[in-house]
Amino acid sequence: MPNLVINTERLFDGDTLKDNVSVLITNGIIAKVGKKGDFKGKIINTKFLSPGLVDMHMHLTPYGSTYADTINLFSYFNKLLIYNGITTVRDVGNSLNNIYNLKYIKDPKPRIFPSILLDGDKPLWGMSFIVKNERQVKEVINNYNISEIKWVKAYQNIKPKLLKSIIREAHSKKLKVAGDLLATGPEEAVRMQIDTLEHITRLINKIDGKTMASQKEIYEKWAKTDINSRDIDRLVKYLSKSGTALCPTLIVAKMGLFPSMEYRRYLQVIFPLNKSYKQANPKTRFTKINKNIRETAFENILKLTGKLHREGVKLIVGSDSSNPFVAPGFSLHQELKLLVEAGLTPTEALRAATSEAAKVLGTDKIGYIKPGAKADMVLFSEFVDSDINKIDKITYTILNGKPIKVDLKDLLSKPTLMKFLPKKTL
Repeated sequence: MPNLVINTERLFDGDTLKDNVSVLITNGIIAKVGKKGDFKGKIINTKFLSPGLVDMHMHLTPYGSTYADTINLFSYFNKLLIYNGITTVRDVGNSLNNIYNLKYIKDPKPRIFPSILLDGDKPLWGMSFIVKNERQVKEVINNYNISEIKWVKAYQNIKPKLLKSIIREAHSKKLKVAGDLLATGPEEAVRMQIDTLEHITRLINKIDGKTMASQKEIYEKWAKTDINSRDIDRLVKYLSKSGTALCPTLIVAKMGLFPSMEYRRYLQVIFPLNKSYKQANPKTRFTKINKNIRETAFENILKLTGKLHREGVKLIVGSDSSNPFVAPGFSLHQELKLLVEAGLTPTEALRAATSEAAKVLGTDKIGYIKPGAKADMVLFSEFVDSDINKIDKITYTILNGKPIKVDLKDLLSKPTLMKFLPKKTL
């Protein structure tokens, strides 16, 4: 493979910004970073260069009517991600069959850090492993402590005593634990040294000692919450000292409260069996909540996100696609824009989607543009550091040192659809 040289007017290397930089790529690895003109090889010029983006909370779950259909949809799903600059994903809840099926997709696909999903009684998802005691926790984690599995996700019905067992057993096997919790409060989970908390909406659960029964109840509580209250200040300070990372997933909250058909055509393609995307007026189970309550709740969620950031809580970026109306790939861009709306600078938001994510994943081989790192990068035609709304101005995504020319219109072109989708869906 010949050397590839990327010349950029401005580089975000995962930590800092630098002007007039050249990056030398050899055999899929970043060999050197220097000044423009330092290196020879096949040259691609760009305005702004960033490490590949990391979606730290998503579910690789397209649904076809047959196995062959689903495999094709997986390939299309991956193209959605790559065209939006996503080169790594943490899948925090999926069928193990889906995880294994990804091996057989020959088309370019992001790096995947998969999870197994543990829940208690009355699990919400059929793919969950139900655990009721420490013995069952050990059995599941030992049985699935394989090279593909990097994370354990503890779900809503996991109570504190059982969560403690999950974290202890997972850490003993060098696995990390993500918490999407209701039966256990965030402070309880942090005391047990959980690695990440998922969904900022969950943070007010148990803040006053009361367990919320549902997400609907949580949103209604958000509308009544004083972001400067003593309870919130205590929680923010506790999280700041802990070092536990938070994946806010603001976009899934926004789409739940205010669903949008902006990416309807892509959603119809990737989820052909979902009737929601054919409706004229999009609705979710939360849109029945009074609009003023929804608006106040989301405004408070954004305010707390900004407060957490100012107090030094580690934020990472995740979309929670494929939840309803949360479009794979595009939703991570929406998440970055919401983080900036909450108070982060564009560079801080990019850092949360690159190097901060890599730290949580436990690697410095992605999320950075530096010698020795994997050559996963995104090339932009505009300066994203000065305007996060330019995040979709992608010209190339580089994955393992191979440049992939980006054309979002191509995703809905007939030749592309003919390649990936069953004829009856066209």
